[in-house]
Amino acid sequence: LYKNLITQYRTDVIHEKALSTVALADYQAAVFVGVTDISTGLAEKLDGWIRSGGGLLNFASANMNAAALNAFYQKAGVGRFNQVVRYDQPVGFAQPDLGNLLFQTVFARIKANAEFDGAAINRIYDFTPLDQGVQNVIIRDRNNRVVLHEARVGGGRIFTCTLYPTLDWSDFPI
Repeated sequence: LYKNLITQYRTDVIHEKALSTVALADYQAAVFVGVTDISTGLAEKLDGWIRSGGGLLNFASANMNAAALNAFYQKAGVGRFNQVVRYDQPVGFAQPDLGNLLFQTVFARIKANAEFDGAAINRIYDFTPLDQGVQNVIIRDRNNRVVLHEARVGGGRIFTCTLYPTLDWSDFPI
């Protein structure tokens, strides 16, 4: 998957500590994986960029500063990360919203009643979406916890994955 992504799009890997120096206007989208902290300055910069049409896909981090991320998310009207939940037995996905724009071309030929082969989740952040603006829970786990959430923020979007993409959290194929 990563090889296809890298060959289809220009990608830059930027260390978390250098994010505040990046000219976000040079990018249409950003993917945060393992970002543990969002400073107030970076939060303001991200908020303006997203409201102007930027897109953020944020994967929860195992060691993130939830208070800082929650301040950013709540100002944007998106939601709130709560505690990490550890499952005794892996939990799968519930049926996702296959009509979502993310899936429309991928699942165009699948019928509405088709089974979705999801991940085996071991750990997940409990996430509470705010009841503001245009928001959509795209995927939940079978315990009804949010796995993938989409929120429109101004002219842009924030996608939130509540799984840290490592095998001790899930076998989610990313």
